[in-house]
Amino acid sequence: MKLFFSFFLLSVIISAQTDTLQIKLDSIIREADLMYQYEKIAWKSSDLAMEDKDKLVDFGGYFIYHSADTLKAVYYDVKLEKALSRYYFDTKDLNKPLQIFKNVTDLTDKERDLASVKQKVLVELNQNPDKYELSFQEGYNPNVVMLPFENKFHFYIIIGTNKGNIIPFGNDYFFEADLNGEIKNWKRFHKTLIQTSVSEQNGSIPISFIHTHLPMTPYISATDICTFRLYGVDLFDKKSFIVSSTALKMNFIYDAETNKIITTNLIK
Repeated sequence: MKLFFSFFLLSVIISAQTDTLQIKLDSIIREADLMYQYEKIAWKSSDLAMEDKDKLVDFGGYFIYHSADTLKAVYYDVKLEKALSRYYFDTKDLNKPLQIFKNVTDLTDKERDLASVKQKVLVELNQNPDKYELSFQEGYNPNVVMLPFENKFHFYIIIGTNKGNIIPFGNDYFFEADLNGEIKNWKRFHKTLIQTSVSEQNGSIPISFIHTHLPMTPYISATDICTFRLYGVDLFDKKSFIVSSTALKMNFIYDAETNKIITTNLIK
């Protein structure tokens, strides 16, 4: 009877641990999905916005927010008062805007708040790079992704590059800010840039990629997945990558075709 009870208790514990891990992985996928959508339409809308040469002199920045299934990219002036242009996308098609508005209009109160918060965080990061351990390599540009939530903002820094055949993993950051744009906590996912080549010098083409996470980042990160989707999937038609966790002694395999994370134990 004691043996049965012990086995039952062990089964319950293992099941609970599995459920907890799955909840964590599901939350990472949700955050990665939103980050990818925001950064994807930032890419698409910025190309269109830069075509309006006359408005560039007044350009102050941009922000993105969503309402139901519509993602809205708004480009605003230096005074944070006017929308210079707007680009609306459906979440089902991030490659082409549903609507484009090029007439200059007043920002709504909500939009003015979004612009103000983003500018405040950008100023804080630019003025205090040492505080946040910010350091970037030449040829690799930091892209700031702002995700607005009901009671807070998530800011991510992911790396962009025009270098060919490279997936720029690493050198990525997370910041949580309150509704006033005050940074409350932050973390760095990787200590270095991981320049992952999609082709080998001998001409062979890798079908998957792997990098290791130190204990500071035990799980695969939303930034990993977002960067892979932007570069590995969209630019190079790759299907998967692997993160090996030294802390959890586990591999996290991201499958782009199913948009799921598969786990395996590290081989001892």
